Amino acid sequence: MKRITTYLSVLPLLLGFGLTSASAQVNYISPFTGNDGAGNGLFGNCFADGNSNMFLDWDVFVDAGLCGTGSAGGGQGSDCKAVIRGITLAADGSSVIASDVVCEVPGNYNGENGNNDIYFANLNICGLQPGRYSVEIHCDCQAGDYDNATGGATAATTWDYAAPESPSYYYGGTAGACGAEAGLEEFSVNGDGTGGWRESDDICGGCVSPQLEYFTVGDADAYRSMVVINGLFMDMGKFQPGNPALPSSLNDLQALYDPGCVGAATFPTAGFCGSDVLTLDGAEVNTMKNISCGNADITGNRLCYQVYETGTVAPGVTCVNIPYMDDCPPGYQGGTAFPMGGSCMNQGCALDQRWQSQSLGVDLLALAPTAGNYTVEFYTETDIVDCTGTASTIAEPPAGAYTTAFDRLDDASTACGACEAILPVWNN
Repeated sequence: MKRITTYLSVLPLLLGFGLTSASAQVNYISPFTGNDGAGNGLFGNCFADGNSNMFLDWDVFVDAGLCGTGSAGGGQGSDCKAVIRGITLAADGSSVIASDVVCEVPGNYNGENGNNDIYFANLNICGLQPGRYSVEIHCDCQAGDYDNATGGATAATTWDYAAPESPSYYYGGTAGACGAEAGLEEFSVNGDGTGGWRESDDICGGCVSPQLEYFTVGDADAYRSMVVINGLFMDMGKFQPGNPALPSSLNDLQALYDPGCVGAATFPTAGFCGSDVLTLDGAEVNTMKNISCGNADITGNRLCYQVYETGTVAPGVTCVNIPYMDDCPPGYQGGTAFPMGGSCMNQGCALDQRWQSQSLGVDLLALAPTAGNYTVEFYTETDIVDCTGTASTIAEPPAGAYTTAFDRLDDASTACGACEAILPVWNN
């Protein structure tokens, strides 16, 4: 990471004297900063609501003579926007890292810094609800599409969530994915996907910054939730990478991880027999709280679930406690992670905490005594206290539940005679 800091600190100086290998594309996006308009940083700050001033500032180099309305020596050549993501119900199914875009804010062009275009934006026009949000900067030639995920060679971004360019899960279900870098440690070599992905300590000329920053709105909230089945962590609401998403069917759990990375086991593809193992082991909820106001706190977490034959009346949910486990270690948010994985923040007024259970031992097949298709529903409840001392409970997702299903086979069938027991697997 030191090599990134060194390289990016001198690059603006080089660009200020002119770049001889200019081309009609975005060559450089600076590390961006943020503030609240009163001298306090955006990242690590806690904003009471989405109407607060949340300013971003960044520079871009594009040869305006080839790409805009100016000359090779200066003038605006770029268009930029800030892209904000968080947990939403309309999560992007193609994203392996976070939810779909919550808000896009056009950058305000503010003149030149040498040959660089200067931009700022105020994120308060998004009216963000309480939660954790990430920021990325997209830039293109003037009148471009901003988005290098579409294959436009003129665009660049400080981070790109779009598959297949983005880094995969730790276990992506693809041969050769063992030991892949975590998402925060990789970046696009050319900013347009043409150069592949490199580790962050292997930065090279022409690379864009891998910077990904977070900020917090509200006093306390949950920003990520997981369920643990047969030892496999699955993301329900997600903000950061690490685990496969909860699938629509549990019939083939093997498809959710790379057997070359995790201990191989036998999984049925047609459904589950009585001799198989399908255990709800627990859940994890990642939460945040504003520690500067004195009262804000997270006081409890629960996993609520129910299992019923599809098409019948649901029996009602059962809720079990998810105990507190640990705080996010202190440090810079982009490089801070809970010990078992998952990026978190412990900076300024923002403190993230992990609540986790892996020992519930709920036998899902015992709740499916006869052959048929069964629906499983999950949601989490988080007890919070805001800065005024008012207590409330929030659900994730805010309405409804995350659902999956499985087929319970007839134990007397030939298929069950051929089944082998499923062995528990582990995935961090």
